[in-house]
Amino acid sequence: MKKIVLGLLLSMLLMTTACGNDPVARLEKAVKKTGELEQYKMSMSGDIGVNMQELEGETAQSEMGNITVEMKADVDKDKTRADINYSMMGISMNMEMYGDSKQSITKMPMSDKYIVMDVGAEGATDVQKSQESLKKLSDELYADIVKRIKENGEIALEKTELEMPDGKVNVDKGTVKLESKDVKAILISTVEKLYSDEEFIKLMGEQSGKAPSKEEIDAMVAEMKSSFENIEIENFEYAVYIDGDDYIVGQDIKMDLVDSKNETEGLAMDLKFRIWDMGNDQNIDFPELTEENSMSFEDYMKSLELQMPENMEGIEGMENFNPEDFNLENMDLENMDIPEVTIE
Repeated sequence: MKKIVLGLLLSMLLMTTACGNDPVARLEKAVKKTGELEQYKMSMSGDIGVNMQELEGETAQSEMGNITVEMKADVDKDKTRADINYSMMGISMNMEMYGDSKQSITKMPMSDKYIVMDVGAEGATDVQKSQESLKKLSDELYADIVKRIKENGEIALEKTELEMPDGKVNVDKGTVKLESKDVKAILISTVEKLYSDEEFIKLMGEQSGKAPSKEEIDAMVAEMKSSFENIEIENFEYAVYIDGDDYIVGQDIKMDLVDSKNETEGLAMDLKFRIWDMGNDQNIDFPELTEENSMSFEDYMKSLELQMPENMEGIEGMENFNPEDFNLENMDLENMDIPEVTIE
């Protein structure tokens, strides 16, 4: 009996040790546990830049835009809030988003009113379903990453400290290495899944005023796939941070998407994600809506139509407006004096 007990103890110890030394198993465990969180704060910050086309034989320096997202979620209280800021070339735009199972509330740039859409209205996003779709997509994304790590990549863990909004945390940093073709395949697969998600399509409709048809979606996916044929993934870096409770508390991702046929066009990103205050009640206050400070989404879209005339004829000061004047080839971007502007 003593030998059996000793054997079981040794087996359990070996299993625990193996799991601890297996970075992929650790990542899979952390993904599952983090996906079950119902209360947390999350932030995303970093730079996204677009390479300009050649101007007079010289490549313009890439302009980097900075994005910051601060989000709080509490599934128990049925509330989420996100504050978004994007700035580029001296222009800064802010947006607020609130949501529960009854309605979504958005404060758009250049609008002094909250835009309200009730859940159940035609084309409206169901916040709960949207969160479920997002979780499903996240799970599938991680499953794809883990699958490709096992097949062609690798992940190495090292102990370190991570600076978080609420202080330093001891973590295991997992540095992931993947081949360019695998990163590209993951990106294409993720976009395909997004465009096949009903709630994402509804969200697109809310932002643009009209949800795309199936034919339009198919065309967008086909165009995206075609554009990726010449894209090369360069300078790919991905790190995931796992705390002592097996939660993913941070991710860093950096990469350049370069058009192999035109190296002056492409996309660069350097983003950091952080999750903290997990499992604690989140204080999420919605704005108090009145007739003066809010409007329906339908009225908001109508107001945009009124603000965007089909042409500039009859508008004082715009008689000689020529869209060609705003062609990048005619602009001296390096010497352009752009004032700092904040759009609320």
